[in-house]
Amino acid sequence: MNLPDGTQLVLNTDTAIDVRFDDGARLVALHAGEIHVATAHDGAVPARPFLVRSSNGAVRALGTHFSVRHLGSVLAPRTQVSVSEGAVEIQPSQASGGARRVGAGQQGSFDDRAVSALAPLAPHAAGWLQGVLIAERMPLGEVLDHVARYRYGVLRCDPALAAMPVDGIFQLNDPDNILLLLQRSLPIRLVRRTRYWISVEAV
Repeated sequence: MNLPDGTQLVLNTDTAIDVRFDDGARLVALHAGEIHVATAHDGAVPARPFLVRSSNGAVRALGTHFSVRHLGSVLAPRTQVSVSEGAVEIQPSQASGGARRVGAGQQGSFDDRAVSALAPLAPHAAGWLQGVLIAERMPLGEVLDHVARYRYGVLRCDPALAAMPVDGIFQLNDPDNILLLLQRSLPIRLVRRTRYWISVEAV
């Protein structure tokens, strides 16, 4: 979607946002899911900052392409930021210090109080923009979290299996086929409790 200033947003599945532009800022509030942002130069004078706000704080764009993803649970939310071009500044809502800069090729996550140690941009970070999930030693629990966003119903994983590493490239437009591929390649089984409830258990 195109915003009034020319900024382009791409929304991943199961994503909820609000957009508000005023004289002081260009603001996107991320309530759930994930967005990719390609910011445009603001024609207003003075130029207004472009902010993505989550429940954990704010991400300020510094002429950039970046993704912001809501992680965690309602009780323990986190926000992940991945920067492919330019840079951003992260300001947790309850942090006592200044903003943390994240540059191109880096990613990190934050809660209300602090930003995690930064890491190189993961190869799978922007795969969803091409409709694929790229897993390189990705924990099974994380893979299933991605898959669950693309299918109806409940998908549960035995906690004992959650850390099992997964490698592969999977088409996100067919989430049930991803589950079948995982079952064929890993020591797991799919237990269909109802039409829409699948549990992943050990063989």
